[in-house]
Amino acid sequence: MNHAPLTITKRTLTLMAIAASCPFAQADTQGYLSTSTAAGTSVVGPTAAYSGTGSASIDTREKARRKALMDEAKILLQEGRTAYEAKKYKMALEKFQAAWERIPKAPATAKWQEHIIECIGDASIAVSMEYAKIGRYDDAEQLLLDVLQRDPNNRLAQRRLEELRDPIRNNPALTPEHVKNVEEVQRLLTLGHGYYNLGQFDQAYQTFNQVLKIDPYNSAARRGQEAVSQRKQMYYGTARDAYRAKALSDVDAMWEEALPQDTPSIEMGGSVAEPISPNQLRNNEYLMNMRISSVNLQEVPMSEALDFLRGEARKNNIALNFVFEKPKAPAAAPAASYDDDDTIDEEEEVEVTVVQQPTEAIIPELKVQDISAKDLLEMMCNVSGCQYRVEDNAIVVYQTGSSEKMFRRQWKVPRSFFVDSEQSSGEDDYYEEDLDDGGLGSGSKPGIDALATLKNAGVNFRGDASAKYSTSTGMLTVYNTPDNLDAVEEAISAWRRKMPQMVKVSTKFVEVSQTNEDELSFDWVVNPFSINNSGNLYLGGVNGSGSSPTRTEGDFVSSGGSAFGNNYNGNGSWPISNTGGLTDASSPISNGLMTGGLRSGTGAMSVGKLDSLLSSASKDAAASSSPAPGILSLTGIFDSGSYQMIMRGLSQKKGVDVMSAPSLVARPGELEYTPDPDPLASDQNGDNGCAKIEVVRRFIYASNYDPPEIDAGGNNNWNNNNNNNNNGGGGMPIASPANPSEWAVEEVGIVMRFKVAELSEESDIIQFDQFEIKVVDFEGFINYGSPITAGITNQTKIEHITLTENRIDMPVFSRRYINSNPCIYDGYTIAIGGLIEDNVQKVEDRVPVFGDLPLVGRFFRSNAESHVRKNMIVFVTAEKIDPTGKPTRHRDKGTGDAPTQPEAPSLFPDDGLANP
Repeated sequence: MNHAPLTITKRTLTLMAIAASCPFAQADTQGYLSTSTAAGTSVVGPTAAYSGTGSASIDTREKARRKALMDEAKILLQEGRTAYEAKKYKMALEKFQAAWERIPKAPATAKWQEHIIECIGDASIAVSMEYAKIGRYDDAEQLLLDVLQRDPNNRLAQRRLEELRDPIRNNPALTPEHVKNVEEVQRLLTLGHGYYNLGQFDQAYQTFNQVLKIDPYNSAARRGQEAVSQRKQMYYGTARDAYRAKALSDVDAMWEEALPQDTPSIEMGGSVAEPISPNQLRNNEYLMNMRISSVNLQEVPMSEALDFLRGEARKNNIALNFVFEKPKAPAAAPAASYDDDDTIDEEEEVEVTVVQQPTEAIIPELKVQDISAKDLLEMMCNVSGCQYRVEDNAIVVYQTGSSEKMFRRQWKVPRSFFVDSEQSSGEDDYYEEDLDDGGLGSGSKPGIDALATLKNAGVNFRGDASAKYSTSTGMLTVYNTPDNLDAVEEAISAWRRKMPQMVKVSTKFVEVSQTNEDELSFDWVVNPFSINNSGNLYLGGVNGSGSSPTRTEGDFVSSGGSAFGNNYNGNGSWPISNTGGLTDASSPISNGLMTGGLRSGTGAMSVGKLDSLLSSASKDAAASSSPAPGILSLTGIFDSGSYQMIMRGLSQKKGVDVMSAPSLVARPGELEYTPDPDPLASDQNGDNGCAKIEVVRRFIYASNYDPPEIDAGGNNNWNNNNNNNNNGGGGMPIASPANPSEWAVEEVGIVMRFKVAELSEESDIIQFDQFEIKVVDFEGFINYGSPITAGITNQTKIEHITLTENRIDMPVFSRRYINSNPCIYDGYTIAIGGLIEDNVQKVEDRVPVFGDLPLVGRFFRSNAESHVRKNMIVFVTAEKIDPTGKPTRHRDKGTGDAPTQPEAPSLFPDDGLANP
């Protein structure tokens, strides 16, 4: 802190006197130049005068200057405090430093100076902490050193400086670039997840790549890419299924034979459209692909708006022209003509027609963002009352009703369109005219005046406009302006709406299933062998009881079918031996089995109880199971024992695709119900007022059985090995199985019924009052009976003999039934029902101790997996058709060179589904 000296030396007094005597120049507000000395002030100018003021004026000015500096310093100090409270420490430091520079360094401001120095220290410490967070350690240290230079006793600055120099508290590797990269990574991660939530997966993946370029080991970015890839995989899987279905449909369609059909006289469909030129397709593609980021139009003429579109096309390097056809003024009425002899009365009123120039279309207000040029042009035309057409060289925009350019358009209409008009002469006359020329026709018939008919319908024909109808082809050709062509189209549409309509309903029932089974297991048989020299301690496997499934001798390699068993000369025995014929291959293994607890084959993968019953001949057989088939075996024989290893495994894949597609045409409203004359039909209800189609096979089965009967009687003599007929005998009962007593019928196949509500002329939605579809399949039989056996004494034992199987077979049917009342847009397809089922089974069995050994333990394990997936979905397509079977939607659209905008030409058929 600076202090003023208490004494003034002689040298200082001398210098002050010299300074006071030196003149200094100063310009006042009037432009005069004045010089001041200790003796006075002189003014140079037209009215220069000399005035003497003395040393009092110098003191006054100095005080005013110091006061102004002090006020300015106080203002800066207050601004610094405000910034400090708002945690804007760097700004606060700048304000405090500016206040320090402004404040006069005098004893009177000593307290203010101390306060400013304290504020500078606090702000410097705060800024240094911020610098330390972003890795600017050098700048932070310099600030703290400056604080200590001003105030060496600042303990807070000393502590912060020690913390700053501590490498444990502050990472020396932290740099401002790293902090900037961290902020950029956070921003990009947020942006990438935003793209992901919007479904813009490509942009999201690229954004995550940008994160990895900055931080190659960023796990969040990799997780984001994983999520994007999973969503794209889901889409690609769906696209694969869709393309697979389409490809199979195309293959089946190759079997269809296209037969020519005679066109009826009430033909109502439109003719085939003429091909659109490549230039028009190119211009339409440009309109759809060109994107505009932001549009803000207010009270802008259409011509200026098109200038904006031209500029956007140039920015995108697209050669696309926009032309505005200005409306033409209507022709003035001819002036009244007077003869030379006629006189004009001054009071006679003369009618004067004032021709007003048409005004250009104005766009009142239009604000949109991120829109295609095609959508923007349509919105501009809608709000300004304009239309546009796509030509080969440009996009032409014109005001509705102002275009004088004429086009040609054709419609295919029946003769009744003209017969019903007031100008027609009668239908019988037309038929007679057709017979006169053999039905060939040579243009418009004399009795059919297409021009007069259309004029009566309110269509204007001016200049070269014309209308012709050909009776041979049924084509109405009109040459007129676009507005009048639209009027013709409306007249034809109004007439066609009076014709009856029907509804074609096509249903597609799709069921896809996939079954994958994989297994790899091992079975071991170890016959007991001696483990000591005395031969009284043996080690080996156990019997096969308790194993699942039960291992039989037929599941292993026996000596009866092996050449090694016959050629072996050692003292040991083959692990499995049935050469003596005393054992049965279906008998459970007697001893040596080590892996009886490992599940395999059907014992590992459990199927549904119902499926198990269906796949077996009886309930007893359904409980049996068998291991997986063997792949290879390893057998070892030594003097005191033997062993055998069987590797079992399978890899099976099975896919079943079922598609049923019934189709039916019906009129709206209720139909007369006709009951089925077959009394055995099981589906006799629910048809009242509904259209119905059945593609079924009637399955007749027994629904009730009489109980079995057993009668005792009869004599049988049984022979023994000594041919002694007297050693056996007795009466054997006679049993009759259960017999069917009642029968039933089940319709197996597809049954579809529906009832369409009355159609509305103003709506393209088809409403169903009732819609049912049922698919019934036969799965198999389940035997609810049990065999009837009898015990017969033979020599010294009782032998059980099956008298009858006594089968009571009852069928099992699977039903898929949907009952709904949907609303479907004309020509579109919706899914009204579906089912997705996924069944996964995994088996991991191991032999204790042995199965836990590394590497070798795999030979004592059984791993199996079964994955069953099913997907069922029902699609329904509803379409309005006319009596010729052709769709009624878009049938009123004429064909030719007339513009039909806004309607871009399509390269794909209008099948009601999404096109790529």
